[in-house]
Amino acid sequence: MKSGYIYEAPVINKDYVFGSAHSVETQKGASLVLQPDGQWDDYLPEKEYQFNQYFDTISCVSFTTLSCVEILFERQFGKEMNYSDRFLSKVSGTTKQGNSPQRPAETLRTGGIVEETLWPFSPNLKTWEEFMSDIPRGLFILAKDFLKQYVFAHEYVPSNAEKMKDALTHSPLGVSVAAWFKGEDGFYYKPDGTSDSHFTIVYGYEDGKYWKCFDSYNVAGEDNSVLKKIKWNTPFEVVKRYGITENTEELKKTVSLLQHLYNALKELIEAMFPRPAYVTPPQELPMNKTDYVQLMAEAIANFESGGRLDSLTHRLNNPGAIKDKKGNFIVFKNYAEGFEYLRDYIRRACTGRHPAYKPSMTINQFFHIYAPDPEPIPTNYANTVAKHMGVYPSFTLREVFHK
Repeated sequence: MKSGYIYEAPVINKDYVFGSAHSVETQKGASLVLQPDGQWDDYLPEKEYQFNQYFDTISCVSFTTLSCVEILFERQFGKEMNYSDRFLSKVSGTTKQGNSPQRPAETLRTGGIVEETLWPFSPNLKTWEEFMSDIPRGLFILAKDFLKQYVFAHEYVPSNAEKMKDALTHSPLGVSVAAWFKGEDGFYYKPDGTSDSHFTIVYGYEDGKYWKCFDSYNVAGEDNSVLKKIKWNTPFEVVKRYGITENTEELKKTVSLLQHLYNALKELIEAMFPRPAYVTPPQELPMNKTDYVQLMAEAIANFESGGRLDSLTHRLNNPGAIKDKKGNFIVFKNYAEGFEYLRDYIRRACTGRHPAYKPSMTINQFFHIYAPDPEPIPTNYANTVAKHMGVYPSFTLREVFHK
């Protein structure tokens, strides 16, 4: 079963690691021992499945991350919180292949989160595409209110029993597993040669026997199997722990002062060293920057497919209906690969790295080259894409990439 876990190796001296010289333990409150016995049974949240009767969200890493946060809220602040798994899945860049545990955690740390009621995984959602639909811009502002109240921290934990037991005194753990293989003893295990495919929660243990697991899946035919027992010697590919502290007034003032200093320094540097016209700005989260390349790619994919999942572009995994030099449609291994190729095609057109386009061209001029059909097809194409992007067809390619 592939439920959405993608391995991403920790970056040495950048990503925090529990118990190392580069750990979050030095941050205020992050090293609090909350459960000396390492058992979190009394603080488990309500069951939340990552699927409904129609589809699987492939979002186990977001569900697990937020369930760990909700457990910490119950333990530390006595609050029963329920945050939007759908929101975090979308803004952290979850695909139909899933996501890594690092990305939702880092997105939550830097961009915040909203409550489930504001962007729910409602029963009437029938497709993965509906689950991943565009989020109202106002919710990104509300998400950052979370950061005004709380500081969220996360770090990797070495995958050995003693380190995990120690880390469990601080928080429940997110762990990657091979889902799901059950032995005759009733414990779940990882067969030799099997890769991890799922991310779930370890909330306690029976020393030397098994790890206690709270999962986003029910195993078919088994009642209450969101609670599982994982064999003690199971090798976990990735283990993460989390921390929540209240954002004090002092911290708010410090952050505000640093922001003012940063803004002043940034203005001074930009005045002394103006950026060249084609310098690519740093990538930012969706809540900080409108990603026009993404919006343009989405609109092209929808226009080419006509909104049909059985279209030629879907069958070829080629959402942009892009052809090779011989005039044949390119076939990609999967839709995600084809969509990224379309995004790169747009980026190259916007930055002068595609011989057919110039950054000074408008969106309207772009589509007269991209879709050289008789009028009014190119004009209608340009108008449809520009409307999805929230701009005019006179918007230049340079603005598409740099806005």
